[in-house]
Amino acid sequence: MLNPRAGASSSAPNSDNQPLENQPLENQPPENQQPAAGESDFTPASGASADNPESYGPWDLRLRVATSPDGTNWTRTGTTITDQADVPCLIVKDGKLWVFYVIWHDADNTADLSNITVAAYSSDLVNWTFKQLNFSGDFPSGYTNNPIDPTVVATENGYRMYFTMGPLGQSSEKPHTFSATSTDLINWTFEGARYEVSGEEVLDPNLLWVGDHYEFFAGGSPGGNHHASSTDGLTFTSLSSFGPQANGYNVVMSNGMRVENTYKYYGFVNAPMDHNDFVDIRSASYSSGTGTWTLDDGARLTVDTASGEESAFVKDPSVSVHPDGESSGYVMVYVTAIP
Repeated sequence: MLNPRAGASSSAPNSDNQPLENQPLENQPPENQQPAAGESDFTPASGASADNPESYGPWDLRLRVATSPDGTNWTRTGTTITDQADVPCLIVKDGKLWVFYVIWHDADNTADLSNITVAAYSSDLVNWTFKQLNFSGDFPSGYTNNPIDPTVVATENGYRMYFTMGPLGQSSEKPHTFSATSTDLINWTFEGARYEVSGEEVLDPNLLWVGDHYEFFAGGSPGGNHHASSTDGLTFTSLSSFGPQANGYNVVMSNGMRVENTYKYYGFVNAPMDHNDFVDIRSASYSSGTGTWTLDDGARLTVDTASGEESAFVKDPSVSVHPDGESSGYVMVYVTAIP
């Protein structure tokens, strides 16, 4: 099976824990904080790594870009952001689209840039600046200290990143969700554990503010997606596992956003590797009245093997309002296999 993956929300609460409803983050606090800018910290890889040739993972995946006027109909821009990358999430800050993602290797095989979260940003969705992130604080003993599978949201005092870490060695503990905070999107301070389920893996966390609370989804649930809610982004209440199906397979919930007056979540069909023709990108719509999600008809994006830029599947969609504002539509960064 393809591993469940997830992305991030472009909405977050303000100081009263109320939503900053899908506004570009350039209009959100902290007003005096500016993300680090300038030259790239590293050169992204081009092409697949020779690591793990028998399975799919960040070593042979790439990030591609699509745009939409309405959140339903998506068109590829033709841009590949980077190779050897997986599990993107998006936010907009100061007219730039920021993509947080898991890097496998950079072009120079830099030792501390392997299987960890990094970022890239762009104002035109074509030219990208790549940034290494700094993680500090009291990470728990017995766990990997390389945050992966990021989701970033804006908060009253800056930003919060949710991510996965797993236990080391033969521990009976399972991977689950942790968080860190930042004021500049580059330097992150570890906070602690955020969501775990006894005896089960919790992978690839993602959140969306839906009017008065966060909807939280994560992979690893045998019957679908772990599902929880939170009013503050710190403590979560578990809900029944959510497992919509398409083509007879579960849809992994990856990332959501507000689209005009509704909320949409995007995910992918989690089919076995020998059924990759079924692995396409889907969407679900939220009913505020019932507090439930309903899978929309049809696929939002399918693999384009004719281009020579994609193969096998499209998955892990991350979505955001366009960096030029909602009048310019929406952006999706998605994952595909390098041909």
